[in-house]
Amino acid sequence: MPKYIYAPHTFVKDGIFYFTKHLLRRTIPYITTIHSFGFKLLRSSFLSIVLAFSFLPNTASAIVWSKNMEPVNFGPIRVIVDDNAIDGCWTNLGESQTYSEDKLKNLGYEISDKNSQWTFMIFVSAKRLNNGQCYGSVDISLVRPENLDGLNGLFEVMAGGGNFISNNNANISVLNFLDSAFRELEDALL
Repeated sequence: MPKYIYAPHTFVKDGIFYFTKHLLRRTIPYITTIHSFGFKLLRSSFLSIVLAFSFLPNTASAIVWSKNMEPVNFGPIRVIVDDNAIDGCWTNLGESQTYSEDKLKNLGYEISDKNSQWTFMIFVSAKRLNNGQCYGSVDISLVRPENLDGLNGLFEVMAGGGNFISNNNANISVLNFLDSAFRELEDALL
């Protein structure tokens, strides 16, 4: 790039058209270089942000809406696993169900598939990205169907879960979310 884009002698010597033609000829390559550099910087910044989020730990949260969670206040509870994960993102459905049943039994709740009004639900929705990572969400709840003045719905006393991204699959993430939910449930029993 020349030291001076504008030189006063250019106007005097060759007129404004010469100056404009040479100014554009000399600056357009630098403008396009700056533009492509800016695009590369923007693209690398975006990729850095995506990578940073992929290395963040899974965030689990759970809340117990009622402090009256004593097992005597509940009838039998059944555990339901709803798998909406695709591309092999979640492979330990049975382990998650067995883990949940065992934890509920250890806390004093009765587990039964028959005559149970209460349902402990594990809902997983996940998908595999083109780079092989799995991402999705886990929803955990303890609910009972209710009818209030002709309006049907679910009465929820506990909710938990969160979002995840994993290099392999959702197995460890689901167990971590379940662990967080059961810690909250244990705290409500104390």
